[in-house]
Amino acid sequence: MNLFPTNLTRALLATAGLALVLGLAFGRPELLALALPLLIGLVRGGIRGRLEVPLIDFSTDAETVFEGAQLEISVNVKIPGMNGSAGIIPALPPLFRPTGMRRSPELGAEADGTLAWRCRGQCEAAGILHFDRVVLHLCDRSGLWETEWIAKPQQAVMVLPQALSVSCLPQPLHTMTLFGGHEARAAGEGVTFAEVRPFVPGDRLRAINWAVSSRRQVLHANRFHTDRQAEIVLLIDSFAVIGARPNASLDHVLRAAAGLAAAYLRQHDRVGLLEYGGIARVLGAGSGERQYRRILEALARAAPVQTEFAQDLAALPEQILSRKALVLTLTPLIDQRFDRAVIRLAQRGQDVVVLALETDALTPWVVRPHRLSSIVHRLWQLEREERLRALRRAGVRAVNWRVDASLDATIGRLFAESRHRLRRAL
Repeated sequence: MNLFPTNLTRALLATAGLALVLGLAFGRPELLALALPLLIGLVRGGIRGRLEVPLIDFSTDAETVFEGAQLEISVNVKIPGMNGSAGIIPALPPLFRPTGMRRSPELGAEADGTLAWRCRGQCEAAGILHFDRVVLHLCDRSGLWETEWIAKPQQAVMVLPQALSVSCLPQPLHTMTLFGGHEARAAGEGVTFAEVRPFVPGDRLRAINWAVSSRRQVLHANRFHTDRQAEIVLLIDSFAVIGARPNASLDHVLRAAAGLAAAYLRQHDRVGLLEYGGIARVLGAGSGERQYRRILEALARAAPVQTEFAQDLAALPEQILSRKALVLTLTPLIDQRFDRAVIRLAQRGQDVVVLALETDALTPWVVRPHRLSSIVHRLWQLEREERLRALRRAGVRAVNWRVDASLDATIGRLFAESRHRLRRAL
Protein backbone atom coordinates (compact mmCIF):
# COMPACT_ATOMS: atom_id res chain seq x y z
CA MET A 1 0.00 0.00 0.00
CA ASN A 2 1.75 3.14 -1.24
CA LEU A 3 1.92 6.49 0.56
CA PHE A 4 1.24 9.69 -1.36
CA PRO A 5 2.40 13.27 -0.69
CA THR A 6 0.24 15.53 1.41
CA ASN A 7 -0.43 19.21 0.73
CA LEU A 8 2.41 20.03 3.10
CA THR A 9 4.77 17.87 1.03
CA ARG A 10 3.73 19.65 -2.15
CA ALA A 11 4.29 23.04 -0.53
CA LEU A 12 7.73 22.05 0.72
CA LEU A 13 8.60 20.59 -2.65
CA ALA A 14 7.59 23.82 -4.36
CA THR A 15 9.64 25.85 -1.86
CA ALA A 16 12.72 23.65 -2.34
CA GLY A 17 12.37 23.78 -6.11
CA LEU A 18 12.06 27.56 -6.10
CA ALA A 19 15.10 27.92 -3.81
CA LEU A 20 17.09 25.56 -6.05
CA VAL A 21 16.23 27.49 -9.21
CA LEU A 22 16.95 30.87 -7.65
CA GLY A 23 20.23 29.60 -6.17
CA LEU A 24 21.44 28.33 -9.54
CA ALA A 25 20.19 31.40 -11.42
CA PHE A 26 21.78 34.00 -9.13
CA GLY A 27 24.69 31.95 -7.84
CA ARG A 28 23.53 32.08 -4.23
CA PRO A 29 24.84 29.00 -2.36
CA GLU A 30 22.75 29.77 0.74
CA LEU A 31 19.62 29.12 -1.30
CA LEU A 32 21.05 25.78 -2.40
CA ALA A 33 21.82 24.94 1.22
CA LEU A 34 18.18 25.68 2.08
CA ALA A 35 16.77 23.50 -0.68
CA LEU A 36 19.07 20.49 -0.27
CA PRO A 37 17.84 19.25 3.20
CA LEU A 38 14.23 19.60 2.13
CA LEU A 39 14.80 17.51 -0.99
CA ILE A 40 16.72 14.83 0.91
CA GLY A 41 13.94 14.53 3.53
CA LEU A 42 11.23 14.29 0.92
CA VAL A 43 13.14 11.66 -1.08
CA ARG A 44 13.84 9.54 2.01
CA GLY A 45 10.18 9.72 3.04
CA GLY A 46 9.11 8.67 -0.44
CA ILE A 47 11.46 5.68 -0.38
CA ARG A 48 10.02 4.51 2.95
CA GLY A 49 6.49 5.31 1.83
CA ARG A 50 5.04 1.84 1.63
CA LEU A 51 2.89 -0.07 4.14
CA GLU A 52 1.54 -3.57 4.32
CA VAL A 53 -2.17 -4.08 3.75
CA PRO A 54 -4.00 -3.48 7.07
CA LEU A 55 -6.03 -6.21 8.75
CA ILE A 56 -9.51 -5.03 9.74
CA ASP A 57 -11.86 -6.71 12.23
CA PHE A 58 -15.37 -5.17 12.19
CA SER A 59 -17.88 -6.43 14.76
CA THR A 60 -21.14 -5.52 16.50
CA ASP A 61 -22.30 -6.55 19.95
CA ALA A 62 -25.50 -8.10 18.51
CA GLU A 63 -26.74 -9.45 15.20
CA THR A 64 -30.43 -8.83 15.94
CA VAL A 65 -31.95 -6.04 18.04
CA PHE A 66 -35.31 -4.33 18.47
CA GLU A 67 -35.85 -0.80 17.23
CA GLY A 68 -34.96 1.79 19.82
CA ALA A 69 -32.24 -0.45 21.29
CA GLN A 70 -28.59 0.52 21.67
CA LEU A 71 -25.99 -1.09 19.43
CA GLU A 72 -22.21 -0.90 19.76
CA ILE A 73 -19.92 -1.32 16.81
CA SER A 74 -16.16 -1.77 17.05
CA VAL A 75 -13.38 -1.64 14.49
CA ASN A 76 -9.95 -3.09 15.27
CA VAL A 77 -7.22 -2.44 12.72
CA LYS A 78 -3.75 -3.98 12.58
CA ILE A 79 -1.36 -1.89 10.45
CA PRO A 80 2.05 -3.62 10.22
CA GLY A 81 4.92 -1.19 9.81
CA MET A 82 2.84 1.86 10.60
CA ASN A 83 4.78 4.73 12.23
CA GLY A 84 2.50 7.70 12.44
CA SER A 85 -1.17 8.41 12.92
CA ALA A 86 -4.32 6.87 11.55
CA GLY A 87 -8.03 7.58 11.59
CA ILE A 88 -11.09 5.39 11.05
CA ILE A 89 -14.10 6.75 9.19
CA PRO A 90 -16.92 4.13 8.98
CA ALA A 91 -19.96 4.71 6.80
CA LEU A 92 -22.92 4.49 9.21
CA PRO A 93 -26.42 3.53 7.99
CA PRO A 94 -29.00 6.35 7.99
CA LEU A 95 -31.23 4.64 10.60
CA PHE A 96 -28.33 4.29 13.06
CA ARG A 97 -27.91 7.41 15.19
CA PRO A 98 -24.58 7.58 17.07
CA THR A 99 -24.91 8.55 20.73
CA GLY A 100 -21.38 7.94 21.93
CA MET A 101 -18.23 7.83 19.83
CA ARG A 102 -14.57 7.48 20.74
CA ARG A 103 -12.09 8.91 18.29
CA SER A 104 -9.17 6.79 17.19
CA PRO A 105 -5.87 7.46 19.01
CA GLU A 106 -2.70 8.45 17.26
CA LEU A 107 -0.08 5.78 16.75
CA GLY A 108 3.41 6.76 17.87
CA ALA A 109 6.76 5.29 16.89
CA GLU A 110 6.60 2.82 19.76
CA ALA A 111 3.08 1.60 18.91
CA ASP A 112 2.55 -1.91 17.59
CA GLY A 113 0.35 -0.70 14.75
CA THR A 114 -2.97 -1.62 16.39
CA LEU A 115 -5.87 0.82 16.24
CA ALA A 116 -9.26 0.47 18.00
CA TRP A 117 -12.43 2.49 17.40
CA ARG A 118 -15.78 2.21 19.21
CA CYS A 119 -19.17 3.73 18.51
CA ARG A 120 -22.47 3.28 20.30
CA GLY A 121 -25.76 4.33 18.76
CA GLN A 122 -29.49 3.86 18.65
CA CYS A 123 -31.34 1.77 16.05
CA GLU A 124 -34.16 4.14 15.16
CA ALA A 125 -36.39 1.98 12.95
CA ALA A 126 -36.94 -1.58 11.82
CA GLY A 127 -34.92 -2.80 8.87
CA ILE A 128 -31.50 -4.12 7.93
CA LEU A 129 -28.52 -1.99 8.93
CA HIS A 130 -25.70 -2.53 6.43
CA PHE A 131 -22.19 -1.65 7.59
CA ASP A 132 -20.36 -2.09 4.32
CA ARG A 133 -17.67 0.57 4.17
CA VAL A 134 -14.79 1.61 6.42
CA VAL A 135 -12.21 4.20 5.33
CA LEU A 136 -8.75 4.26 6.94
CA HIS A 137 -6.82 7.50 6.68
CA LEU A 138 -3.11 6.89 7.36
CA CYS A 139 -0.39 9.49 7.76
CA ASP A 140 3.30 9.14 8.68
CA ARG A 141 4.83 10.86 11.70
CA SER A 142 6.18 13.80 9.71
CA GLY A 143 2.81 14.55 8.17
CA LEU A 144 4.35 14.56 4.69
CA TRP A 145 2.92 11.30 3.36
CA GLU A 146 -0.58 9.88 3.57
CA THR A 147 -2.92 7.34 2.03
CA GLU A 148 -6.46 6.00 2.33
CA TRP A 149 -7.60 2.41 2.45
CA ILE A 150 -11.24 1.38 1.90
CA ALA A 151 -12.40 -1.86 3.51
CA LYS A 152 -15.77 -3.53 2.93
CA PRO A 153 -16.69 -5.64 5.98
CA GLN A 154 -20.19 -6.55 4.69
CA GLN A 155 -21.65 -6.65 8.20
CA ALA A 156 -25.44 -6.48 8.67
CA VAL A 157 -27.64 -6.12 11.74
CA MET A 158 -31.36 -6.94 11.68
CA VAL A 159 -33.55 -4.46 13.57
CA LEU A 160 -36.93 -5.95 14.52
CA PRO A 161 -40.04 -3.76 14.84
CA GLN A 162 -41.32 -2.87 18.30
CA ALA A 163 -44.82 -4.36 18.63
CA LEU A 164 -47.77 -2.14 19.52
CA SER A 165 -50.00 -3.23 22.38
CA VAL A 166 -53.22 -4.74 21.00
CA SER A 167 -56.08 -6.33 22.95
CA CYS A 168 -59.07 -5.75 20.63
CA LEU A 169 -58.88 -7.96 17.54
CA PRO A 170 -61.03 -8.28 14.40
CA GLN A 171 -62.81 -11.63 14.62
CA PRO A 172 -62.62 -13.99 11.62
CA LEU A 173 -65.77 -15.23 9.91
CA HIS A 174 -64.35 -18.73 9.42
CA THR A 175 -62.50 -21.04 11.80
CA MET A 176 -60.41 -24.16 11.40
CA THR A 177 -60.98 -27.62 12.85
CA LEU A 178 -58.29 -27.38 15.52
CA PHE A 179 -58.71 -26.12 19.07
CA GLY A 180 -58.24 -22.41 19.55
CA GLY A 181 -59.69 -19.26 21.06
CA HIS A 182 -62.66 -18.57 18.73
CA GLU A 183 -66.27 -19.69 19.05
CA ALA A 184 -67.41 -21.83 16.15
CA ARG A 185 -70.90 -21.29 14.74
CA ALA A 186 -71.77 -24.93 15.41
CA ALA A 187 -72.30 -26.06 19.00
CA GLY A 188 -70.15 -28.79 20.48
CA GLU A 189 -67.51 -29.35 23.13
CA GLY A 190 -66.23 -26.09 24.51
CA VAL A 191 -66.42 -23.61 27.39
CA THR A 192 -68.70 -20.90 25.96
CA PHE A 193 -72.40 -21.47 26.67
CA ALA A 194 -74.66 -21.81 23.61
CA GLU A 195 -78.17 -22.98 24.70
CA VAL A 196 -80.27 -25.34 26.82
CA ARG A 197 -82.10 -28.13 24.99
CA PRO A 198 -83.89 -31.39 25.93
CA PHE A 199 -81.59 -34.23 26.94
CA VAL A 200 -80.95 -36.79 24.18
CA PRO A 201 -79.17 -40.14 24.37
CA GLY A 202 -75.42 -39.57 24.06
CA ASP A 203 -75.32 -36.38 26.10
CA ARG A 204 -72.94 -36.44 29.03
CA LEU A 205 -74.34 -36.51 32.55
CA ARG A 206 -72.25 -33.52 33.55
CA ALA A 207 -73.99 -31.47 30.82
CA ILE A 208 -77.42 -31.90 32.50
CA ASN A 209 -78.90 -28.61 33.67
CA TRP A 210 -80.53 -29.72 36.90
CA ALA A 211 -82.24 -26.40 37.60
CA VAL A 212 -84.13 -26.39 34.29
CA SER A 213 -84.78 -30.15 34.47
CA SER A 214 -86.39 -29.94 37.94
CA ARG A 215 -88.50 -26.97 36.92
CA ARG A 216 -89.80 -28.60 33.73
CA GLN A 217 -89.80 -32.15 35.06
CA VAL A 218 -87.88 -33.24 31.93
CA LEU A 219 -84.15 -33.68 31.59
CA HIS A 220 -82.42 -30.78 29.83
CA ALA A 221 -78.74 -30.42 28.91
CA ASN A 222 -76.44 -27.46 28.28
CA ARG A 223 -74.78 -26.99 24.91
CA PHE A 224 -71.53 -25.10 24.36
CA HIS A 225 -69.79 -23.51 21.40
CA THR A 226 -66.83 -25.41 20.06
CA ASP A 227 -63.57 -23.48 20.49
CA ARG A 228 -61.75 -23.41 17.18
CA GLN A 229 -58.51 -22.08 15.76
CA ALA A 230 -58.44 -19.36 13.09
CA GLU A 231 -55.95 -18.56 10.36
CA ILE A 232 -54.87 -14.95 10.04
CA VAL A 233 -52.86 -13.48 7.16
CA LEU A 234 -51.38 -10.03 7.76
CA LEU A 235 -51.28 -8.23 4.41
CA ILE A 236 -48.67 -5.42 4.35
CA ASP A 237 -48.78 -2.67 1.71
CA SER A 238 -45.23 -1.89 0.59
CA PHE A 239 -46.04 -0.04 -2.63
CA ALA A 240 -44.98 3.32 -1.19
CA VAL A 241 -43.60 4.92 1.97
CA ILE A 242 -45.05 8.24 3.14
CA GLY A 243 -43.09 10.45 5.52
CA ALA A 244 -39.54 10.30 6.86
CA ARG A 245 -38.30 7.35 8.83
CA PRO A 246 -38.47 6.46 11.70
CA ASN A 247 -41.93 8.07 11.63
CA ALA A 248 -42.95 6.97 8.14
CA SER A 249 -46.06 5.04 7.16
CA LEU A 250 -44.04 1.83 6.81
CA ASP A 251 -42.80 2.14 10.42
CA HIS A 252 -46.34 2.42 11.80
CA VAL A 253 -47.51 -0.48 9.64
CA LEU A 254 -44.67 -2.74 10.79
CA ARG A 255 -45.25 -1.97 14.48
CA ALA A 256 -48.98 -2.59 14.14
CA ALA A 257 -48.38 -5.86 12.28
CA ALA A 258 -46.01 -7.06 15.01
CA GLY A 259 -48.59 -6.24 17.70
CA LEU A 260 -51.45 -7.95 15.84
CA ALA A 261 -49.34 -11.04 15.20
CA ALA A 262 -48.44 -11.30 18.89
CA ALA A 263 -52.08 -10.90 19.96
CA TYR A 264 -53.42 -13.57 17.56
CA LEU A 265 -50.62 -16.00 18.41
CA ARG A 266 -51.40 -15.61 22.12
CA GLN A 267 -54.86 -17.05 21.47
CA HIS A 268 -53.35 -20.01 19.58
CA ASP A 269 -54.27 -18.86 16.05
CA ARG A 270 -52.17 -19.57 12.99
CA VAL A 271 -50.64 -16.35 11.63
CA GLY A 272 -48.93 -15.74 8.31
CA LEU A 273 -47.54 -12.69 6.53
CA LEU A 274 -48.05 -11.44 2.99
CA GLU A 275 -46.04 -8.40 1.89
CA TYR A 276 -47.42 -6.94 -1.31
CA GLY A 277 -45.77 -4.19 -3.30
CA GLY A 278 -46.65 -5.40 -6.78
CA ILE A 279 -44.83 -8.66 -6.08
CA ALA A 280 -46.12 -10.88 -3.27
CA ARG A 281 -43.63 -12.12 -0.66
CA VAL A 282 -45.21 -14.78 1.49
CA LEU A 283 -44.51 -16.25 4.92
CA GLY A 284 -46.67 -19.31 5.50
CA ALA A 285 -49.04 -19.45 8.47
CA GLY A 286 -47.86 -21.00 11.70
CA SER A 287 -48.16 -20.71 15.46
CA GLY A 288 -45.94 -20.43 18.50
CA GLU A 289 -42.92 -18.37 19.51
CA ARG A 290 -40.85 -19.55 16.57
CA GLN A 291 -43.48 -18.33 14.11
CA TYR A 292 -43.57 -14.94 15.84
CA ARG A 293 -39.82 -14.66 15.40
CA ARG A 294 -40.16 -15.49 11.70
CA ILE A 295 -42.84 -12.81 11.32
CA LEU A 296 -40.66 -10.18 13.00
CA GLU A 297 -37.72 -11.05 10.75
CA ALA A 298 -39.93 -10.90 7.65
CA LEU A 299 -41.26 -7.50 8.76
CA ALA A 300 -37.69 -6.24 9.20
CA ARG A 301 -36.96 -7.14 5.57
CA ALA A 302 -40.05 -5.33 4.25
CA ALA A 303 -39.18 -2.56 1.83
CA PRO A 304 -40.81 -0.80 -1.15
CA VAL A 305 -40.24 -2.35 -4.57
CA GLN A 306 -40.24 -0.07 -7.59
CA THR A 307 -42.23 -2.01 -10.17
CA GLU A 308 -45.13 -1.51 -12.55
CA PHE A 309 -46.08 -5.15 -12.20
CA ALA A 310 -49.08 -6.05 -10.02
CA GLN A 311 -49.47 -9.72 -9.13
CA ASP A 312 -53.04 -10.98 -8.73
CA LEU A 313 -53.40 -11.99 -5.08
CA ALA A 314 -56.67 -13.79 -5.83
CA ALA A 315 -54.69 -16.21 -8.00
CA LEU A 316 -52.54 -17.39 -5.09
CA PRO A 317 -53.03 -21.11 -4.46
CA GLU A 318 -54.99 -22.43 -1.48
CA GLN A 319 -51.78 -23.67 0.15
CA ILE A 320 -50.47 -20.08 0.35
CA LEU A 321 -53.69 -18.16 1.02
CA SER A 322 -56.51 -20.25 2.44
CA ARG A 323 -60.02 -19.13 1.53
CA LYS A 324 -60.99 -19.51 5.20
CA ALA A 325 -58.23 -17.17 6.37
CA LEU A 326 -58.91 -13.67 7.67
CA VAL A 327 -56.82 -11.25 5.60
CA LEU A 328 -56.00 -8.33 7.89
CA THR A 329 -54.66 -5.51 5.73
CA LEU A 330 -52.44 -2.62 6.85
CA THR A 331 -52.03 0.11 4.24
CA PRO A 332 -51.53 3.89 3.86
CA LEU A 333 -53.99 3.62 0.93
CA ILE A 334 -51.77 5.38 -1.60
CA ASP A 335 -51.46 3.08 -4.61
CA GLN A 336 -54.70 2.08 -6.35
CA ARG A 337 -53.14 -1.22 -7.45
CA PHE A 338 -53.33 -2.30 -3.83
CA ASP A 339 -57.05 -1.39 -3.71
CA ARG A 340 -57.74 -3.50 -6.78
CA ALA A 341 -55.85 -6.47 -5.33
CA VAL A 342 -57.86 -6.29 -2.08
CA ILE A 343 -61.17 -6.02 -3.96
CA ARG A 344 -60.22 -9.08 -6.03
CA LEU A 345 -59.66 -11.01 -2.79
CA ALA A 346 -63.09 -9.97 -1.48
CA GLN A 347 -64.74 -10.95 -4.77
CA ARG A 348 -63.41 -14.50 -4.47
CA GLY A 349 -65.09 -14.76 -1.05
CA GLN A 350 -62.11 -13.92 1.16
CA ASP A 351 -62.77 -12.40 4.59
CA VAL A 352 -60.87 -9.08 4.38
CA VAL A 353 -60.36 -6.31 6.95
CA VAL A 354 -58.56 -3.08 5.98
CA LEU A 355 -56.94 -0.70 8.45
CA ALA A 356 -56.19 2.37 6.31
CA LEU A 357 -53.48 4.55 7.88
CA GLU A 358 -54.10 8.29 7.59
CA THR A 359 -50.86 9.95 6.47
CA ASP A 360 -51.73 13.63 7.03
CA ALA A 361 -49.76 13.76 10.28
CA LEU A 362 -46.77 12.14 8.55
CA THR A 363 -46.61 14.66 5.70
CA PRO A 364 -47.42 18.14 7.04
CA TRP A 365 -48.52 20.55 4.33
CA VAL A 366 -45.75 23.15 4.43
CA VAL A 367 -47.76 25.54 2.24
CA ARG A 368 -51.10 24.87 3.92
CA PRO A 369 -51.94 28.59 4.39
CA HIS A 370 -52.08 28.88 0.62
CA ARG A 371 -55.64 28.52 -0.67
CA LEU A 372 -54.67 26.18 -3.50
CA SER A 373 -52.88 23.75 -1.18
CA SER A 374 -55.93 23.44 1.09
CA ILE A 375 -58.07 22.64 -1.95
CA VAL A 376 -55.65 19.94 -3.07
CA HIS A 377 -55.63 18.52 0.45
CA ARG A 378 -59.42 18.40 0.56
CA LEU A 379 -59.59 16.72 -2.86
CA TRP A 380 -57.17 14.07 -1.63
CA GLN A 381 -59.36 13.44 1.44
CA LEU A 382 -62.46 13.09 -0.74
CA GLU A 383 -60.67 10.63 -3.02
CA ARG A 384 -59.54 8.60 -0.03
CA GLU A 385 -63.09 8.46 1.38
CA GLU A 386 -64.42 7.32 -1.99
CA ARG A 387 -61.80 4.55 -2.15
CA LEU A 388 -62.84 3.37 1.32
CA ARG A 389 -66.49 3.32 0.21
CA ALA A 390 -65.49 1.26 -2.84
CA LEU A 391 -63.78 -1.26 -0.57
CA ARG A 392 -66.87 -1.49 1.66
CA ARG A 393 -69.16 -1.98 -1.36
CA ALA A 394 -66.98 -4.94 -2.31
CA GLY A 395 -67.64 -6.54 1.09
CA VAL A 396 -64.45 -5.40 2.82
CA ARG A 397 -64.55 -4.29 6.45
CA ALA A 398 -62.55 -1.05 6.22
CA VAL A 399 -61.83 1.73 8.70
CA ASN A 400 -59.55 4.78 8.93
CA TRP A 401 -56.59 4.38 11.26
CA ARG A 402 -55.18 7.55 12.79
CA VAL A 403 -51.53 7.67 13.86
CA ASP A 404 -52.37 9.43 17.13
CA ALA A 405 -55.07 6.89 18.05
CA SER A 406 -54.51 3.49 19.59
CA LEU A 407 -55.01 0.41 17.49
CA ASP A 408 -57.66 -0.84 19.92
CA ALA A 409 -59.71 2.34 19.40
CA THR A 410 -59.42 1.93 15.62
CA ILE A 411 -60.59 -1.68 15.72
CA GLY A 412 -63.40 -0.66 18.10
CA ARG A 413 -64.62 1.82 15.47
CA LEU A 414 -64.48 -1.00 12.95
CA PHE A 415 -66.91 -3.00 15.09
CA ALA A 416 -69.19 0.02 15.51
CA GLU A 417 -69.26 0.75 11.77
CA SER A 418 -69.97 -2.90 10.99
CA ARG A 419 -72.95 -2.93 13.38
CA HIS A 420 -74.23 0.36 11.91
CA ARG A 421 -74.10 -1.00 8.35
CA LEU A 422 -75.85 -4.18 9.51
CA ARG A 423 -78.72 -2.19 11.07
CA ARG A 424 -79.09 -0.12 7.89
CA ALA A 425 -79.21 -3.30 5.81
CA LEU A 426 -81.99 -4.69 8.02
